[in-house]
Amino acid sequence: MDFSTWKSNAERLLSQLKAIDFGYPLGENVVRESDLDSAFADERRLSEASIHELRSFYEVCDGISWPDVQNGYFLKQRKEIGRTKDEYDPVRVTGATDYDIVVVGSSGTGTFFAIGNNGEVLSIPSGRIEKNTYFDKDGDIQVVASTLSDFAGLLVADLIAFVEDKPGHAYVS
Repeated sequence: MDFSTWKSNAERLLSQLKAIDFGYPLGENVVRESDLDSAFADERRLSEASIHELRSFYEVCDGISWPDVQNGYFLKQRKEIGRTKDEYDPVRVTGATDYDIVVVGSSGTGTFFAIGNNGEVLSIPSGRIEKNTYFDKDGDIQVVASTLSDFAGLLVADLIAFVEDKPGHAYVS
């Protein structure tokens, strides 16, 4: 699925989400409008294929904020990609193997979503981070998608499952 179709599907589903009465007010669940005037903070740690896919995604939107979907899903704005706020924003993983990552988002549980140097999207749970390095001593990092496009598809599948209240759906985590 191309990212324009993905965005249309997500926006349609978010409209349906607004109509559901959860018994409490919802936060702002949005696919942000694209901001082509901003640049990636740093893309040096990404492969050429990953850079192309990130650019394609950010041409149609400027990330997402879905605080009410499952435990919350957040994809950074374009200008935040590659930027570290402090020493606790990971840019490198060390463990069985060492490699660079670029964090592209997070969940409401504190899990980071990152792109590895091979283009795979990783789910990185809360853990020890020092000087921008995540220590994966237990092998807790999971590959959730082979590409950003596949990951975006998983997020829409999660949005469908949430809106349609599908029990047993395995959400991205």
